[in-house]
Amino acid sequence: TSGCLELLHLFPNRNNNSRLIALDLGENDITDEGASILASGLNNENSITHLNLSNNPIDTKGWQALANLLGSSRSRLKSLSIKDNYINDEEHQSLANSLVNNNTLTDLYLDNTDITIRGLQAYSTVLQSPRSRLKHLSLRKNRIKNRGAILLANSLVN
Repeated sequence: TSGCLELLHLFPNRNNNSRLIALDLGENDITDEGASILASGLNNENSITHLNLSNNPIDTKGWQALANLLGSSRSRLKSLSIKDNYINDEEHQSLANSLVNNNTLTDLYLDNTDITIRGLQAYSTVLQSPRSRLKHLSLRKNRIKNRGAILLANSLVN
C-alpha cells in the first residue's frame, strides 16, 4: 500500500507533463486499499489510458473504487485488464453499471474472473448502451457456456 501511495506522486497531470500512458501493475499483491488509492489518483487529471491490475487480491472495496473511477467523467482509461482475479456477481454488476455511460473505455479484459450469468447480464446491458465505447470484451477462461454465449449474442443483435 505504501508503494501505491508513492505512485500517487508520480501520476502524470497537467503540471508535470509526463507522457506515461500505460501502467502495468499485474501480479503485485495490490489489495483493496491499494486499488482505492490508485483509483483516486487516476480520477485526477492524468494521461494514463491503459491499466493492468490482473492477478491481484482486490476485494469488494477495491472493485467499488474502480467502478467509481469508470463511472466518473474524469476517467481517461481506454483499456482495463482485471483478468485472473476473483470477482463476485455484485462486483461484476457494479463494474458493468459504471460502464453503461462510460465513453472512453474500449478494451476490457475479464478473463478468468469467475463471471456467472448474472455478471454477463450486466455486461450485456453495457453492450447495448449507445453511450458505451466498448469494442473489445475478453471473457476467456470463464464458464459462460451456451446460455452465456446466447445472452451475449442477443445483446449484440439488439
